[in-house]
Amino acid sequence: MNIPRNAVMEGNDVAALNWTIVSQAAIATLEEELASISRFSLDVSGEFKTDGDSVKVEVIDGAGEALKNTEDWNQSELKTSSVSVTLNRYSRPAGLSYKERKSGVQLANKVQTLVRTVAKAFWKDLMAAIADSGAEVVNIGPRAGFKPEMMADVIWPSMTNGADAVYLDRMYYSRLIPTNALALNLADGAYSIPGGIHYVEGVNVLAGNAGVGFATRPDALAVAVRLPNIDPKLNLETQVVESPKLGISLLLKCWPDQGTETVYISAELLAGVAVGNKNHLRQLSGAAPETEAEGGSVEDGGGEETGPTEEEGA
Repeated sequence: MNIPRNAVMEGNDVAALNWTIVSQAAIATLEEELASISRFSLDVSGEFKTDGDSVKVEVIDGAGEALKNTEDWNQSELKTSSVSVTLNRYSRPAGLSYKERKSGVQLANKVQTLVRTVAKAFWKDLMAAIADSGAEVVNIGPRAGFKPEMMADVIWPSMTNGADAVYLDRMYYSRLIPTNALALNLADGAYSIPGGIHYVEGVNVLAGNAGVGFATRPDALAVAVRLPNIDPKLNLETQVVESPKLGISLLLKCWPDQGTETVYISAELLAGVAVGNKNHLRQLSGAAPETEAEGGSVEDGGGEETGPTEEEGA
């Protein structure tokens, strides 16, 4: 985000904030940190809720087979189900001095840090949900042996109809980064992954603490985003900022401490995640494969490969 160096605060009172700078910084960071959650079953609304509330998120289980040269249009095989998602309120307040509020660059940097902290807390809970799901583990081995062709040969076919999106830690992700400008961007369907390959932190808690990523289809994870309800009696200045790309809203609130001429600002996200169809979710492990002498495993070829189960949906 580019902030003019001559950007200054609007207003002279102690509580004044340049909401244009604050909003632009918040939106840019929100889109940077949460862009890839659009690959999940995402339910976004501007309604106000309280942490601990539950909402139902619709997931699409299937639409039936495509019709060829049909003359009967009044039919539907669309199948959906709902997943209950509990909302959590992620927030990070910070105090801003008069100097920090007056400098557009310093203000933007502070706001971006707050929003990034909130987003990372959400991702941490998402990883915990996957780790607790009991989703199947696919071993892709140590980083040194990880090759791009494993995306199409191992990860994509690990579930019925293939993985839609893949999330990898920094080290594995770096092995796939294009080496020239003509290569397809990883987030745009490279390596036969239609929903893209994305970098994410915190995957080490997956696959028995040997995790290096996960693969998913949209119905595997349900995510809900709402706005946190604020008691009007608190008399706080609030601003709702919405990402035009994601449709996700973030609440920003501020309040002054007249005694120290400090203004406190808080970035707040009300969101939740729950596992839907875990048959369309794979935890990726970077553990060294067992040798045949040690018995082997399905993932490393030491056992018989069973393939997808019949219960997996489309």
